[in-house]
Amino acid sequence: GSDVEFWTAHFLRNDITMVSLSGLKDESGLDELESDEESGEIHPLPWICAPGSLCDWSSITELKIEKVGLTSAPEGWEGCLSLTNLYLNDNRLTGLPNSLSQAPVLENLVLDCNPLVDWPDVINDMQTLCVLSIKKCKIGNLGNNVLLSSSASLRMLHLDGNPLKMLPYCLGELKSLQSLSIEDTLLHEGSLPPELVQRPLNLIKYLGQLHGVVGQGNASVILDGLGLQDVPMTVVTMTQLTSLDLRNNAITCLPIRMGFMTNLEILLLDGCEELHTPPQHLWKQGSKATVEFLQRMVSANETKGLWLQSMQLTSLPPDLHILNGVRVMDLSNNDISEIPAELGAWDAFQGLEELDVSHNPRLSILPRSLANIWHLRILRATHCDIRRLPPQIGALQSLVELHLDSNVKLSQPPVEIVSRGIGAIRVWCNQLCRVECGVEVLDASNLRLRKFNTNEVLKGST
Repeated sequence: GSDVEFWTAHFLRNDITMVSLSGLKDESGLDELESDEESGEIHPLPWICAPGSLCDWSSITELKIEKVGLTSAPEGWEGCLSLTNLYLNDNRLTGLPNSLSQAPVLENLVLDCNPLVDWPDVINDMQTLCVLSIKKCKIGNLGNNVLLSSSASLRMLHLDGNPLKMLPYCLGELKSLQSLSIEDTLLHEGSLPPELVQRPLNLIKYLGQLHGVVGQGNASVILDGLGLQDVPMTVVTMTQLTSLDLRNNAITCLPIRMGFMTNLEILLLDGCEELHTPPQHLWKQGSKATVEFLQRMVSANETKGLWLQSMQLTSLPPDLHILNGVRVMDLSNNDISEIPAELGAWDAFQGLEELDVSHNPRLSILPRSLANIWHLRILRATHCDIRRLPPQIGALQSLVELHLDSNVKLSQPPVEIVSRGIGAIRVWCNQLCRVECGVEVLDASNLRLRKFNTNEVLKGST
């Protein structure tokens, strides 16, 4: 009784502004915890001086109840008319009372190191909250309406040490947020871009853009200058988008799946200096050319035909190898100067039956690896600048059409061989392969072999 009278008398005073019960433990019987050593149970004492008790809390601005093993918090917070700072960290709280949202001026709430598994919904209704720290708890999901009431006031949010794998898009509505700490979480295992997890404020902007699409039905996403290294697959799957701004990022390759974004009309890529697929000269032509390129790429996996003709390409996209089972590839009417040497080694083209590289005026050589494409039946390479046909092509037994017209500088095979057709070209190529091994030299006029020593062959071939 005397203890109650003592504490009540002190808290009925209206000039107290700060109360700390941190680690409270003395011999007066007012220990916040009394432990039963035999059972191991912990029994919180009555809240003699808690909100809602006989005490006057209207003048209290700061309350610290830390490290006392608190398992539940009382109701009655609406009477805390001046409370701005509340510390309940390092306790055993598993939830918060609903009346906490009625503390009219609460700005700083610290809940670190409590066994909170679920996000306390009452926090979502706190309209004056500026700083929220809820580190090292057990929260794995924040919910879909988190902190929306605090969107105009919250400046700092600390979520470190929670097993979070995803953040809700609505966090992007926290327009006043200046600091977000998310260290030691599991976000790197989720679908968020890892480079944004390292830049929390950019992450908030990213989430805000996604929330605009999912929550508000926007058809435009602006990801300008966020430091993205890849186009997030979450964005790629938003096929309803009509406008996508990826300017000033570190993106190196646009995923082929973007070809499924059939409603996309505006695709901004300025400032993406590391972007190589599509080729820079192509995406700098504008949105229409880039989107068309992506759509042709994605259709190749369905139709087995890759149609990249007349796209002003100067080189082949470096990620063609990720396609599946291409049978026809048309690269004609471009300005390609080189076919990748490894083309014939890519699994995507092992079933290639028809290849057209005609009307590429700077293309001067075909790769030897074409000889690995055993199913190749038709090869068109007219109106190019080809000087020499790789003799390994003679090994392609399936090749029935080889078109080399209007390659005015072609010297191997000679014109008289080319004029005789694919059979003569194949024989010439096979013989030349043996020549290059230093065994024989070819008499191109009558396809008869003359024996030479190896040194003479090498000298003559140069």
